[in-house]
Parts: sequence; C-alpha cells; structure tokens
Amino acid sequence: MHHSKRWVFFLLKKLTNRIFNSLLLSTSISKQ
Repeated sequence: MHHSKRWVFFLLKKLTNRIFNSLLLSTSISKQ
C-alpha cells in the first residue's frame, strides 16, 4: 500500500486546483 499516499496527494492536488479555479472564476464574475 505504498502507492496510496501518492494517489491521495494527487487527488488533493486536483481538488485544490478545482477549488482555486472556481474561486478565481467567481471573483472575476463578481468584478464585472
């Protein structure tokens, strides 16, 4: 079970990236 750590890290990275993108999108929309 050594790959699970890397897998979790990868999922976390994807999730944070998605949240960050949505935050940027919402801020840009509210600015207009």
